[in-house]
Amino acid sequence: MSSEPKDILRVVGVNHDGTFKDYENVYDQFGSSFIGRGDFDIQEKKCSRKQISIIRNNDNSNFIACNGVNPSYLKKHDQEFFVQMVRDQNYPIENGDCFSMIYESFTFQIIIESKKNKQQQSNSNNSDNENNTTTDKKRKAIDSDEKVEEKKKKKDELPVCPHGASCYRKNPTHFQEYSHPWNEKKSVSDDDQETKNPKDLKPDLNKTSTTTTPKTITDNVPIKQPDLQIQQKKPQPQPQPPQPNNDQQPQPQIKKDIPKKLTLQDIKKDEPKKTIPTTTTSSKNDITIPNPIPTPNPLVAASNNDKAQQQSEEISNAGKIVGPKYKKKKLSDVHKPRTLVFPFLSSIKCGIDIDKAAEIASQAIQEYLQFHQNEEDIKLKMVIEKTIYSDALESFKKILGNKWDKRFEILSIENLNSIEQFSNNCRIYATESTWRLKKIPSNKFLYEDMLSIDGKAINFEKDTKNRFPNPAKIGKSYPVAVNVETRLHKEYGVEYVVLILPPNMNPLKPDCLASYTQSLPLLKESYHSLFTVLDNF
Repeated sequence: MSSEPKDILRVVGVNHDGTFKDYENVYDQFGSSFIGRGDFDIQEKKCSRKQISIIRNNDNSNFIACNGVNPSYLKKHDQEFFVQMVRDQNYPIENGDCFSMIYESFTFQIIIESKKNKQQQSNSNNSDNENNTTTDKKRKAIDSDEKVEEKKKKKDELPVCPHGASCYRKNPTHFQEYSHPWNEKKSVSDDDQETKNPKDLKPDLNKTSTTTTPKTITDNVPIKQPDLQIQQKKPQPQPQPPQPNNDQQPQPQIKKDIPKKLTLQDIKKDEPKKTIPTTTTSSKNDITIPNPIPTPNPLVAASNNDKAQQQSEEISNAGKIVGPKYKKKKLSDVHKPRTLVFPFLSSIKCGIDIDKAAEIASQAIQEYLQFHQNEEDIKLKMVIEKTIYSDALESFKKILGNKWDKRFEILSIENLNSIEQFSNNCRIYATESTWRLKKIPSNKFLYEDMLSIDGKAINFEKDTKNRFPNPAKIGKSYPVAVNVETRLHKEYGVEYVVLILPPNMNPLKPDCLASYTQSLPLLKESYHSLFTVLDNF
């Protein structure tokens, strides 16, 4: 059995947006190789460091597998759509297959070619290069009709280049592997130019000659056009500004005054042009000149474009705002109180102003309690770290005033990892999370101590992933049932843990939003989603 594969497997970047087209990896040995964050300059945090594995077995079979937390996708060469790969499952791969590391991002194509063909191609390229040293100056031979037809058939049999009309590669091996039909017309015209006599391309300056024999024109032969010769000897006058003419309007040379960085978006087409009288005395008429357009500040324009692009990218992970979906309590649930312990969302480490966060929270809490009037079993208990407790309490008092509902309480705690927040006789406990729905520093005590059985932490992250396999969206809540054997349920009676992904305006944290116009509606949606869970769990 050979110690090396008989084929060479290459992974070439073919991202739809034109990126990663210069990246390529070659796998010519047996074994498993990993592709992930850190390879090909990939810095996306949703992509694991061992997101994809390329497997080459000793029997020359090739497989691909997805090992990351987030799913990867595979598209066969004879299919049109990508299919999600099951984690840790091997999929056979063939020449022309494509895969994406995560959904619609970091797409690569698999190219499998024989080592013998590769070596023959390299040898033929070397021989062609040697022959070209003596034949470069010769005129290209004209191919016969049969050879032209054979070339066309070979080109039709090749697959079309995945880079499209923007392909810039010059490697002859690339042109032997893929066809470029959009370049055929250009190559035919180039061949016609090479077969022509270079003398025929020179202009015939002596148009009055009737002889059929071509005349050679040199620089010493005088041209039989005296007017043209005299005109060439005269000094060329400098271009003068346009003068008004009664019969003809001046040429629009005023375009030179328009700033070079001006774009069509800055021109207001609906504004009428104003007429400005000329300063020259040679004409009595007025010239119609458009008003000069003010030059936009390039720094401001660039910053606005970057900000708009950044906002569109950051808001793409936001959930759809659907509003509250509250329900009235059924008669059969009279003896089941609804007690919720939840944090002051987006206020501590997410960078949202305390007063603005308190205003949004007050609006959502008032809406929920007004919907459930005279339902005294509802208890909303907000826990706030003592470092901001006094400021937050003052903000809530200013907003609610005498409309403060007694079913809503604010409790001061040491921090979000203190045990005192669990001893509030609650059935539902809410905590902030990220799009991964995993443990974070602010709920480390919850995962490692409270969600444990006999002192051993359970795999709560796995239970969460089984229930919610897709990445979390900003403004949404994700309830997960608590194991009845855990300390959290036995000692404190908590039945559900709700993971919330509130909006973030802290640039040091992921998914940072750029303005309050984006973050505040999502913050209110976070409370709506949380209280909806309380009504429907």
